[in-house]
Amino acid sequence: MNVDRVNTAKSLFESGYNCAQAVFLAFADLYNVPQNIAKNITMSLGRGMGGLKQTCGAVTALFLLAGLENADENLSNRENVNSTYALIKKLSEKLVEQNGDIMCGKLLELNKSKRRTCSNIVEETARIWNDYLESKKN
Repeated sequence: MNVDRVNTAKSLFESGYNCAQAVFLAFADLYNVPQNIAKNITMSLGRGMGGLKQTCGAVTALFLLAGLENADENLSNRENVNSTYALIKKLSEKLVEQNGDIMCGKLLELNKSKRRTCSNIVEETARIWNDYLESKKN
């Protein structure tokens, strides 16, 4: 497992990047996405999609990474789209299993009762993506 990327995501979040930026930036180089572009396209996704407390920004970044991982130049390739959706469902289920939800507002409530932080969510989300990438190697 590449713990460096997981630690990078957590460190980025703790240094002031939002949850989406932290997760996405930790892996952006794998998809040839320049850091400034990665930072800018995920800026509005923090705090549950622009502060709306909807889908967690870390989770949204994970979904963006899944799209990049499964990218296909043939936009009409329904098999590719379906496999990407299946991957997102699988990742979402894992996140819900670990954290109780993927919605920012709900996670904030759950974090209070469990004495956890958004930093923990960022770290776990990055770890889930990292584990997924490692599993593909085997």
